Amino acid sequence: MRNLLRAVITAAAAIAAVMGPATAQRLVDDPNGVLTSVSFDQVEPVLREAGMSTQRRVIDGIPVLVVQANGRILNLQNRACDTRGECGGLWMFAFLDDTASLSTMSRFNQVSKPARANLLDGRVVLDRYLIADYGITRGSLMVNVGVFAASVDQWFAFNEGSSPQQRVSFDPIMTPPTPGTSTPNTGTMGVFDHQTSEVLSQLLRNGGLSNAAGEQELRAINTPARQR
Repeated sequence: MRNLLRAVITAAAAIAAVMGPATAQRLVDDPNGVLTSVSFDQVEPVLREAGMSTQRRVIDGIPVLVVQANGRILNLQNRACDTRGECGGLWMFAFLDDTASLSTMSRFNQVSKPARANLLDGRVVLDRYLIADYGITRGSLMVNVGVFAASVDQWFAFNEGSSPQQRVSFDPIMTPPTPGTSTPNTGTMGVFDHQTSEVLSQLLRNGGLSNAAGEQELRAINTPARQR
């Protein structure tokens, strides 16, 4: 019970630090304003407005938006883009300096909704895919990124023997699940396809994009000059 409480407190603190003092309704100015695309051009200004640091990088030909939130490093990649550069998908992933057994990852994925745990070259990678074919509000974008950032700390707490929160929500109307109730099985360990594994392996080899357990000290993103 003590470990579970610590996991909940850690996740809540991470969310609060990411979002700052704003309420759920005022994460950013005009939270109900609609982004017509989740391209970097539209997403990046919103993230910076919320106090996150961002940097666009091109690593081995792969465009990535590196985001630092609460000392955690998230990596964003556009998907489902048209010829105009408008994108309907935003793939979020975080490299962790951690490893785990397949059974541990399977249990995490059965109870974790904000993120899926995957194994890549012996290391844990969390990911979340945001579908926004017809746009997304500024507030909803921040909720998605904030929840994913908090999931990094949830993973470390879980791997130390705790259980992640069954549900993470910024809506006070939603109530947490009753203790002892079960949630639907969302699958076991995530498996990346070959192309995705290759992309992640290239990024991982570049270094400086991983998260470690323990204190989340704010740190500059150690990167070379932006590549064009």
